[in-house]
Amino acid sequence: MQLPITLDIDVTQEDIEKGIPKSVASCPIALASKRALEPHMTYEEREEYRISVSPGVLLVYFPFREVSVPCEIRYMLPSQSHDFIYGFDKREPVEPISLVASFDQEW
Repeated sequence: MQLPITLDIDVTQEDIEKGIPKSVASCPIALASKRALEPHMTYEEREEYRISVSPGVLLVYFPFREVSVPCEIRYMLPSQSHDFIYGFDKREPVEPISLVASFDQEW
């Protein structure tokens, strides 16, 4: 697995339309993050991973069946993600947004 140190996340109008409010795995930022992450993964990793988005944080979770210890990778989302998430969850109008998530080396 070779995930990037920074991740360019482009939330499109389609992500906004398909996103589910208050869903950590299916909000617009989660949908856009999946699209940004998957080119860096193997086929097996794409089939197994899960994602969770909360204000300021993107967690990528990989279950490892052979050792029964999961792997979590944490990216920090920029502050403008907070307003986007809160607005979307309250069903307020939001616009497409570009974000750069940074790998959290202290995690």
